[in-house]
Amino acid sequence: MLAVGDSRIYKAVNPEFLIDENSNLNAVNLGYSSVGYSAEYLSFVSGRIKEDHKSVVLCGITPYSFTPEALKNEHYHSFFDMDKKEVYKMLLLSGYLKNFPRYSPAEVWGYFTDAPITHLYYHDFKENGWVKSFKLPFDSTAGLIPYRKNFIDNTCNNNAVEEYMSWVKEMSHNNVAIIGFRPPSTLAMEQLEDSLSGFNYSSFIEGFEQNGGVWLKFSLNDYSSYDGSHLHYKSANKFTKNLATKIERYLK
Repeated sequence: MLAVGDSRIYKAVNPEFLIDENSNLNAVNLGYSSVGYSAEYLSFVSGRIKEDHKSVVLCGITPYSFTPEALKNEHYHSFFDMDKKEVYKMLLLSGYLKNFPRYSPAEVWGYFTDAPITHLYYHDFKENGWVKSFKLPFDSTAGLIPYRKNFIDNTCNNNAVEEYMSWVKEMSHNNVAIIGFRPPSTLAMEQLEDSLSGFNYSSFIEGFEQNGGVWLKFSLNDYSSYDGSHLHYKSANKFTKNLATKIERYLK
């Protein structure tokens, strides 16, 4: 089982709660920051599907995922294009290097001055791809201004949507269950995205289901976002459990 999409996915879907101990499935989160559903990223996802096995792909669909900027997949490429020596260091030496943490210039400056700490981001990167995260102080409106800027001259690429639909159709014909959903954020964020992105969820869901995908809906009231875009890790675990309940029938 693969969870794919942008940072709302890698912070919201904890593979630990997707399958139970009696399942013969494995689960991993393949989300990347600001990822776009380009042909390259979809090929990467397809390459992780095991043939002759029951496979489920969970697609978090955000309007930004089909914009020209997202389709560049810069975060994805920062890993895919990495030198093999760097990959070796990350995979095999991280346990030793963790005792020598890296600090940003701002953190170093803050340590040697009396400047007050105005905010704190916490990220704990898990081996299954999930990122346990929260932010202090809690501000459910923090992401609105950056996202408003994100859609300036950067709206939905309809060709990318059509290519994605072709991929969904192909995967469905190969007996891969493609399950889509809109990752929970906040009502204000959804209204902003719907008004500025050029992305139409109604027509997208219609095409998604016509090509063999299964669309799931979730209530925003059940979860809490620390910045208006990403779920607090406690809500992420709750969301994953609810997601697992809804997709249980597709695991048999």
